[in-house]
Amino acid sequence: KLDQIVVPLTTAWGAMENAGLIAYGDFLLSPQQEDTELRQRGRASTMEHEMSHQWFGDLVTTASWDAIWLNEALASWLSTKLIDEWKPEWQLKTDLARSIGIMRADSLTTARKIRQPIEAPGDIANAFDGITYGKGEAVIGMFENYVGSEKFRAAIRLYIQQHAWGNANSADLLAAIDKIAGSGIGAAFSTFLDQTGFPVVNVSVRCNGESSELELSQERFLPVGSPGSTGSIWQVPVCVTSSDSTGRSSECVMLSKRSGDFRLQRAKGCPASFFADANAAGYYAISYEQDTEKLVSKALPELKSNESAAALRNVQLLFSSGVGDAEQELVSLTEFSHNSDPGLVRQAASSLANVSDLVPEAQRDEYAQLIRSLYQARASELGWKPQPGESHETRLLRMDIVPLVATQGNDSALQSQASVLAHQWLKERQGLDPDMVESVLSTVAWKGDRAFFDLLVDEIKKDKVQRERLWMISALSSFRDPAIARSARELIFGSGIDPRELQYVLFGASAETRDLVWSFVQQNFDRLNSTLPGARGIPFGAILPQSASGFCDVQHREEVERFFQIRISALPGGARNLANTLERIRLCSARASVVQPAISNFLKSYHQTRNGHSDAFWDGSQ
Repeated sequence: KLDQIVVPLTTAWGAMENAGLIAYGDFLLSPQQEDTELRQRGRASTMEHEMSHQWFGDLVTTASWDAIWLNEALASWLSTKLIDEWKPEWQLKTDLARSIGIMRADSLTTARKIRQPIEAPGDIANAFDGITYGKGEAVIGMFENYVGSEKFRAAIRLYIQQHAWGNANSADLLAAIDKIAGSGIGAAFSTFLDQTGFPVVNVSVRCNGESSELELSQERFLPVGSPGSTGSIWQVPVCVTSSDSTGRSSECVMLSKRSGDFRLQRAKGCPASFFADANAAGYYAISYEQDTEKLVSKALPELKSNESAAALRNVQLLFSSGVGDAEQELVSLTEFSHNSDPGLVRQAASSLANVSDLVPEAQRDEYAQLIRSLYQARASELGWKPQPGESHETRLLRMDIVPLVATQGNDSALQSQASVLAHQWLKERQGLDPDMVESVLSTVAWKGDRAFFDLLVDEIKKDKVQRERLWMISALSSFRDPAIARSARELIFGSGIDPRELQYVLFGASAETRDLVWSFVQQNFDRLNSTLPGARGIPFGAILPQSASGFCDVQHREEVERFFQIRISALPGGARNLANTLERIRLCSARASVVQPAISNFLKSYHQTRNGHSDAFWDGSQ
């Protein structure tokens, strides 16, 4: 039998897949009257992942830390498949926020490989990251899509049968795939395991009478300003979908060299539309030749929901990396903001929210007007409180765009509503959907005064429920007044609030408080390192370089490097975190030089084109 228990407090791990007795942190618990679909989704994902470990990790255990992906990526892959079959409306396979974050991290030259050699104890802790879990899962899914789900499932069964109650390494899994799916698949798979990064596939469709040619080439995808080399080559399973007079069809090719030409076997004549990521399974970026881009535009209304999400992900990836035509990418993001799919609107809004730091001060009002013109009607209709019968995606949309319009859109009505709801909840712990508490509190803190800060601190100290304390602590990071922001960080020392819960105020600071937080970290580094517990064998000081990762200029990069250079050798696992942070700052600076002029031009042209026209397009029917 399989037992599952909750342990009141865990630090390094949220859950542990002990054979026959899985242990979870108490974050998993929720009173029935406060449970929400979002919490159910998080709980199910965690529990399915740990139960999948009974096969991947327990029944068959990785032979070395180098291949920890055999445990974690396979468990992630299986748990997503199971939940997607059980709750397809949750759309786990189209989790754009997660996938775009993983690909952006993987585009760094300091990124880990999926199969990364372990050379020091700190490397073990660093191996439990988005590359091992998320990229590993994505690459598994890409090759499953290429060989077919039944063949791939048979290969996984063979792998488990051959190594049950024992250990296995990467070669064992790849051999099982080769045996079932055909020789050479394992070698192609290895090109994604043993290299950092991923390819950008350049795509062109050429018509030749009654047939069409697919011209492909590849190079490593690198953000603007990256010092990396584009010379890497992968064996890329490229699956495309196109339409002609007979309907829509899909087919796959293997791009194993720098470039290759392939005849489209299923398309009759020139395709009427085309898209180069059928089933949204590809772990690659796409750059379309100009005429082919027109075919992609025609395909967008015909794509499946996960393929539409992949198309948006590609735009997000190019824009967030400063690659391509940034102004046209902004246009595409506004077009996705008009989509009937709440999930696509939510992700487009996320990308537009993330440009806030790069908007010139003189155009802040134009930026706020952009946010309102795209999302205000929808945000006002949604409001802060869920309505009976609305979809899971609509609930998620509310969590993103209502706070966005209230803050970056400077919507005074939504701000006032949030203030009333926040004070009511702080007094009674009622009146708000649990999924919205953090958003409401953070919105009020965004323009909050000392009185609201003091009220939050008093309530944190009194509250006996951890998740409620964490909602309030999250709101502490949203105060933009410098004196209040500093007071929030000083709570870590001697306030009576658990410093383990307060550690989150050191990361993800806003542009207004970033310098203040960085000064606080420098002034209190030794005290922070000794006060706060590390995780997975890494001292807390080893992750503190990440507190500076939001900077976007050369001066701060040099300052961060100087400060940590003399400290990092004593912090196992810290060297990689520092290198990663320094690269992020350098790339952000390079991207800003490219994207800022595009943002400025886009805001000017957008408002000139509108010329008083309202973009309110949502009728509330979603």
